[in-house]
Amino acid sequence: MKFNQGVYLISVSNTQDPVNGKRTDVMTTYKRINGEVSPVGSYTNWNAHSQKIELTATIQIKRRSYSNEMYIYAKHNGVYKLFEVKNQGKGARIDLIRLNCSDSKNTSIKEAIENELSKR
Repeated sequence: MKFNQGVYLISVSNTQDPVNGKRTDVMTTYKRINGEVSPVGSYTNWNAHSQKIELTATIQIKRRSYSNEMYIYAKHNGVYKLFEVKNQGKGARIDLIRLNCSDSKNTSIKEAIENELSKR
């Protein structure tokens, strides 16, 4: 098991501007940890497909680092992508957790996250 790349665990909240009432997505917290991004296994993919969920990646990280973040920003096939966590399962060892993810199609959240990460 090689944790070969940096993975961002991200929490996002939707806030309302008090002046004009417009709602915007804001990144509230993030953690950068080491993890492993890999393709989804066939059995997991079949189960997700039967529930009409399209999984694109499985991300394995340390269990103690994960605290129910909804989004993950990581490099997959050479390109940074925003993933949405669909479900979680046990990892290869007792101290690991496997997060099954799909590509996030929400462009406003992706823009908010990339803007915040570029500032830091």
